[in-house]
Amino acid sequence: MRLFWWLLITASIIVSKGHTQAPRIYGGFLADYTIANTPSSTGQFYNTHQFKATYFVATEDLLRMPPFLDLNIFNNNNALISSTRTGGVIQNGVLTPQPNSSVEASQPYTYTSVCGQNISLTKITYTFSTLDFYNLSYNEIGGYYAETSPIGQRINVTNLTQTNTPVVLRLEIGPADLVEYRAGHTHTPVANPLALGNFEVCNGQNIDFASPIFKLGTPPSPNLTLKYSFATPRSNTPLSYRSGYSAQNFTSNTTAPLSIDPNTGRITGRVQQPGTYVYVIRADAYQGNTKYSAIEYEFVLSVIDCRPNEKPSITISKLGQPQVLLSSTICEDSTLQLNLKGFSRGGSLQWLRNGNPLAGKTDSVLAVPAGQGGTYSCTVTLANACPPSISSDTISVVVIPKPSINIGLSTGSGQICEGQSLTLTANTNATSPVYQWFKNGSLIPNASASYFETGETGTYAVRVTGMTNCSNLSSPQAVTIIPAPTARITAPSNFVCEGNTLTLSAPLAPNHTYEWRRNNQPYVGVNQSSIAAGDEGNYTVKVSSPEGCFAESSVFFLKKAALPSVNISSTANELCEGATLILTASGNQLKTFGWTRNNQPISGATQNKISVRESGTYRVTVTDTNQCQTISSPFQVTQIPSIVVQLDSIPPFCGVSQPAVLLSASPTGGTFMGKGVVNNTFDPTKAGVGSHEITYTITSTFACQSGKAARTVVINAPPNIALADTHSISQGEALKLDGDIGSNFKYEWTPPIYIDDSQSAHPTVTPPETTTYTLKVTDDEGCSAQDSMTVYVLSRIYIPDVFTPNGDGHNDVWEIKGLEDYPEAEVKVFDRWGNLVFLSNKTSVRLFDGNYLDKPLPNGNYVYLIQSKQNGHEYRGKLLILR
Repeated sequence: MRLFWWLLITASIIVSKGHTQAPRIYGGFLADYTIANTPSSTGQFYNTHQFKATYFVATEDLLRMPPFLDLNIFNNNNALISSTRTGGVIQNGVLTPQPNSSVEASQPYTYTSVCGQNISLTKITYTFSTLDFYNLSYNEIGGYYAETSPIGQRINVTNLTQTNTPVVLRLEIGPADLVEYRAGHTHTPVANPLALGNFEVCNGQNIDFASPIFKLGTPPSPNLTLKYSFATPRSNTPLSYRSGYSAQNFTSNTTAPLSIDPNTGRITGRVQQPGTYVYVIRADAYQGNTKYSAIEYEFVLSVIDCRPNEKPSITISKLGQPQVLLSSTICEDSTLQLNLKGFSRGGSLQWLRNGNPLAGKTDSVLAVPAGQGGTYSCTVTLANACPPSISSDTISVVVIPKPSINIGLSTGSGQICEGQSLTLTANTNATSPVYQWFKNGSLIPNASASYFETGETGTYAVRVTGMTNCSNLSSPQAVTIIPAPTARITAPSNFVCEGNTLTLSAPLAPNHTYEWRRNNQPYVGVNQSSIAAGDEGNYTVKVSSPEGCFAESSVFFLKKAALPSVNISSTANELCEGATLILTASGNQLKTFGWTRNNQPISGATQNKISVRESGTYRVTVTDTNQCQTISSPFQVTQIPSIVVQLDSIPPFCGVSQPAVLLSASPTGGTFMGKGVVNNTFDPTKAGVGSHEITYTITSTFACQSGKAARTVVINAPPNIALADTHSISQGEALKLDGDIGSNFKYEWTPPIYIDDSQSAHPTVTPPETTTYTLKVTDDEGCSAQDSMTVYVLSRIYIPDVFTPNGDGHNDVWEIKGLEDYPEAEVKVFDRWGNLVFLSNKTSVRLFDGNYLDKPLPNGNYVYLIQSKQNGHEYRGKLLILR
């Protein structure tokens, strides 16, 4: 304490030497603490007052505050009554030191700005020495007021006309005898020195400040009531407001100024423009209707134009479907989604439940798990915003418990026999319940009663929904349908053979009982799934399961049948070696067959017929349609030997002119057949050219004693030669003969003279005179034929190719020399257009004189054609007529 006072004194010395900057004061108040009520010896009493002045100063200006502070007491007429100074009492200009005075500074208080630089302030309190107010001296009805000497300077504010004005604190108090003293109570209201928390707000922000002024005492004095109002700050000279500002509208709101509740001192409203404003809260203390005292508390309010941090709202929706809104009342198994709306982007979010942060829930969407009721809100924190942190209104999520539900059964086990039914009943505590039944997880249509009757196996459940619209699904209830036993009589047939029994069977099932009856009479002592029945009649069986389910079969009628009869027959009882014999089993309504040979089963022989190749004793075991069985009498098969039929070969013939031959075959006794056969001979004349089959056949009742042999007789046709009878050639010419009829023949020409190859099919001959040639042709079988042709050798002729019919006696006619040797020759001449202009033949022999129809033909080329005889040798060429 003394150190701080010494620092202030030192600082005042420095100021006195020229450092005159005044400390910046952000607010303050003057309070009165009545500490005693003392009677005097003269019958008076006095109240002992101790005044304290508190200032809020910028921390860096702390040492600029004065070390001493004066306090002056005035009456209502502004007359000075007394003065005091921290450290003593001033009387007649003389400071008399007094105890109980001090100057104290708090620890620096850092105020966090909503969106600007932080401000560090320190509270400094001047405590004055005590003053005694005697009831006989301080009894003016108008009361008194105390003021501090002006110190420091206000920070520059927006709403005052003056700037850098010093600060004066004021307190009003009534006469000493106006209010009864009570220990622990004060006669004046006391200000809360920690109320500076409302130093800075955001432009456009709604504010709600609690009053910093309260009545001192525990409990507060019941004799005083407070009335609150706004007042003008004080200085060493009167202060004035700038245009548009006043004590009641210190922020110059254009509409709805900030208001103060006269009973509580709470300040509410919405600031409308940025600035730094000084304002004063005044609290008047009343006893009844008499005002006794008043206190004024000066503040500075900074309105900052920062980025707004909008207050968010919360909507409730289906999980994952924010557009589907829900009520805040949910069922305990339901989930919902909280959606934060209208919040400022760019900051951080934190969801809270019942005021406690939810770890990791920092998204704009919060999924509320089933059963998590409570009060939810979300705080948005945004740097450099106003306010930096803002919370939504709370949303209360109310969880309604699910109705209880269980299923009762009409049978305790949940098991029923096939064909029966069971009733399921829903038991619930729901009000006005609505039911829906399910089977194997699937909804059952139209099943909405409190009970459900079923005769089917499955797992059943019921959902119940009450008035609160909350539903619950019961635990599954299994219903088992026990299948009725199968009561069905089966048997290989519905007949029993004479002397035999037939097994009647019901399906075998473990631990089942069987009751057999014939003609409605029980089989005594029979409890088996099958019986051996040998009597005709109507049979039934009743089958019961261990669970008591039973079924009774339909009637099985068993008829007694006679044994079948069978007979083996065949076309013979003898068998050729290698041959087959068909044995046939005959009888009525035979169904199966089993053959044996010499009492040994024959594999695969299960038909009514069998082909046998061996001798032996054959039997057949047969079963008829009634499953009755019998064995036939034996059938004996004997094997006989076989014969071989042979026919001797017959050599081929060349042509049909050869004599008949004798046919030979074995064994004897057979018959020859075929074209050309006459009894036991073959005549080629009757058969003709070609291949002919000759057969020899022996016929018997047994195949092995019968047979047939065949031979083919070939009568070859002689080669077919067709040579021309004659052919003419001129002397010295060659002629190619053509006798070719194929490559598989041998050729021979005679006489072999004037011929280049007498073994060729088409040799060339050059006879000097007329010669007759004969050709012999032989095939591969040695069959041959021959033919002849005559080659006539004619003398040569000379044919001129030009003549001059001009009448000069030389070459006037076309003369062909040597043509006289061809009396049958024909001569023709044609002009260039193909017209015949000359003809000479054996009936009209003449020479061509160059005229046609007795008129000379024009000079030029003509064509001639000379034939030695009909179809004989031809000569062609050109003929020139030149005159």
